[in-house]
Amino acid sequence: MTAGSELARTRAGSTWPARYRLHKYWSRKPGDAVRALVEEHTRPGDTVLDPCCGSGVTPFEATVLGRAAVGLDVNPFAVALSRATLERCDPDRLETLGRAVLDAARVREGRWHRTRCRRCGDEAALAGSAWWGDVQAAVLVRCARCGGTRRAPAEEADRR
Repeated sequence: MTAGSELARTRAGSTWPARYRLHKYWSRKPGDAVRALVEEHTRPGDTVLDPCCGSGVTPFEATVLGRAAVGLDVNPFAVALSRATLERCDPDRLETLGRAVLDAARVREGRWHRTRCRRCGDEAALAGSAWWGDVQAAVLVRCARCGGTRRAPAEEADRR
């Protein structure tokens, strides 16, 4: 990695930290630039008004700098997004809820991605597909009964 690419990566991380990369918002300004403006033109304890708060960059950066923040927007989604960005999060609760969502998705996904084991005929997981253009040519079949994952020609039932 060159010094220039390291600097660019560091700059990108300070301009667009993870909290701002969770979503796109058409008019979002760089967090570090907004922070610098708030810091330069206000003092701790001041109130910062953002009448078009969008995704909440200005209210968030003002809050981090010890300023009170008021964010308004005519778009209800923008207000919800700003509130979500400012909301404190319990990481353990987030992990618990995230795991519950993933577990539920795996259960549903597991019903959709089923096929017949070509070896024993039992129901098996459709673990993957190989395509030749727009034609499903082969599948990966994972059978709990036989064990292992095997490649097999795709059948009509696999395409459905």
